Amino acid sequence: MPRIAVERRPAPCEMPHLESDGVFCLLPSSMPIRLPVTGELAVYLVKEAVKVYSDALTGANRKDYLDEFGTYWTLDCAAGSSVYVWLGDFVQTRTVYTVNVATSVMVADSAECVEDWMKKLGHQVKRQSIRKATFVRLKEPLYPEDYPSNSAELLRLLFHRCPDAVEMVLTSVRLGEDVVVVWCFEHDGQPVMGATITRVQHQFPHPRNRGQTFLSGRNRVRVPANVLTNRLSQARFPSKRASVVRVDSDFLVRRTAGDVADAVKNLNVVVVGCGALGATVAMLLAQAGVRKMSLIDGDTLTYQNIGRHILGAYYIGRNKAEALRDEINTRYVDYSILAFASKWQLARERNARLFEKADLVISATGDWISEAELNALLEAAEVPPTIFAWLERYGVAGHATFVSADSSLQWALNEYGEAMCQVAKVPGDTPREAACGAFYQPFSAAASAEVAAMTVSLAIAAATSEVTTGQTWTWVGQYENLLKTGAEIKPFWRPLVFDGPGFQKVYRHQLIPPSNEAVSQQ
Repeated sequence: MPRIAVERRPAPCEMPHLESDGVFCLLPSSMPIRLPVTGELAVYLVKEAVKVYSDALTGANRKDYLDEFGTYWTLDCAAGSSVYVWLGDFVQTRTVYTVNVATSVMVADSAECVEDWMKKLGHQVKRQSIRKATFVRLKEPLYPEDYPSNSAELLRLLFHRCPDAVEMVLTSVRLGEDVVVVWCFEHDGQPVMGATITRVQHQFPHPRNRGQTFLSGRNRVRVPANVLTNRLSQARFPSKRASVVRVDSDFLVRRTAGDVADAVKNLNVVVVGCGALGATVAMLLAQAGVRKMSLIDGDTLTYQNIGRHILGAYYIGRNKAEALRDEINTRYVDYSILAFASKWQLARERNARLFEKADLVISATGDWISEAELNALLEAAEVPPTIFAWLERYGVAGHATFVSADSSLQWALNEYGEAMCQVAKVPGDTPREAACGAFYQPFSAAASAEVAAMTVSLAIAAATSEVTTGQTWTWVGQYENLLKTGAEIKPFWRPLVFDGPGFQKVYRHQLIPPSNEAVSQQ
């Protein structure tokens, strides 16, 4: 790849798209390049470099500093730490709170939020280790000439751009500790942030070659603001600049799933069964923006489970529901996830309003007796609309049945708990572990993931009122998998999979009372 550079070493942030080694950054890393590289590309890059240089001289590309603010902010004095922020808003200048975890700096709205966040991450912090920091909302953006590199420049920037924050910053000063300031401005309708970390030393060189104590005597506790301001200006403690990463779910979910409907954000879901299927469903719901869930499972995660389970060996020996709760909490700090380490009947008995407060129940137990009992409560209007999800033997197919108030699970299953629209019949006995007696079914985790994704899609469709009446969604797996297991495809499905849409598809059918002979395709 041709590299275009200036003949000297540039000053930091001298112009946009010019690296510290003097090489122009002209193409994004994702840009596809035709090989072999020809002289045509070199000519193009030279022209682009000339344009960048001339635009920098006239200020035409000054906005590029804001488009890639995170890069330029840390270019010449990076802190070596990332600052992670969990904040409720990005508009109000205010005192916030911070704690150090290894090389990371965590910032939240209150000391209680910091403690809760660290608890979810598995870190125990002492209250005295949590200290004040400052969130500064600026009306105008920051350009390289504004970037502070020491405590004097930091104070100058505060007095000039946000004088209301000066006192907040001064009250966060502690000897031997960092003064953390999170700077924020709006660009393209989004908050843009960078942080400064300034270590307050016990002494500073003043005058040259002589150390002067920063604070002494009784002034270590209470110092007049003007004295503290003068000391910080004289000391010129180095200010390191750090990138800022948001950890709130609004940012994380929008970045991956796009804009999420309020009906999905506000959905309260009870997930019954946190095995391979149920755990994947719960995690996908969280990633889709569902912030409130109650997870129920009485089983313990074992090594035999982790081949298809989303939880790994780190959680071996723990209750599945509690382990899954902790895993979701580490990813989404502002979610409300509850876990009940018992059968759902006992959880309901001990928490009478657990199901009453829910908007939707998803049962992924694969236990016909349990699901029949849950369906009876559903028919009696004692639990909210429910999705029953399960896989057929060896993962050849899977079903998700949405049962609303005007329908029943018995419309989709026979008296043995088998799907009336079962895709295939797999012959033979289920294998057992040697000298154990436990049954198992070997099939790819991809099948479980496909059915989980279908179940979540149905849940979101129900939440947004796209689906309001009873339905069964069926995923039909790979034809090769059916052949491998010797499965016989049921007559109802043969024209659909061989002459219709085919395999590895999701089919949707309306639930109708069993008195009707046919199942009409939606």
